[in-house]
Amino acid sequence: AHTMSSAEREAIAGWLLNASLRDVLAALRQRNYLRCSGMNIPMVGMMTALLSLLAIKGDPGVPDLAPEEAELLRFLEATLNCVVGPNGYPDEDIGYGTLMVGELAFVVEAVRRAGLFDAYRECPRYAEYGNAMLHFVQPWGQFLSNTGDYGADFGWRSPVFPRLATETRDPTLLWLHGTISYPIACSGPA
Repeated sequence: AHTMSSAEREAIAGWLLNASLRDVLAALRQRNYLRCSGMNIPMVGMMTALLSLLAIKGDPGVPDLAPEEAELLRFLEATLNCVVGPNGYPDEDIGYGTLMVGELAFVVEAVRRAGLFDAYRECPRYAEYGNAMLHFVQPWGQFLSNTGDYGADFGWRSPVFPRLATETRDPTLLWLHGTISYPIACSGPA
């Protein structure tokens, strides 16, 4: 059961529509998103706008969002093809590159479950990300070898592995999910 009143739901939907979808989408267009679809900040904007769209789509008072949805799905596809190399390796680096793919996984799963876009079919390289990540694990299997500017924790990267394990039928990704993790404040093995 919803705990918000109809008026509260409408107010939140209106705010998401304007501040989180329309304003962000206008900024992405202004920067010509397809020219920077692999950059962290525009990518986070695209993810914010797309998840906001999914949250309010079909709510009372929300207009038809089909044009915005199509544009944001095009942006998502461009991002996936930009940030994930042909063999699943992140194009940026092991730090932010792996983190951003892990964060994209939340959006990939949401649009897939909504029946809007299947990254496994439309961008097969995305399914290789987990296999590539296995090559970044230190030989003793506890920590990420990180050459980038983001911490070696697996935090946001971790949720993608069970889904990838299921989609690719690769149980080593379940091992990766269950084995590698430590807080970002930690600089490495104790």
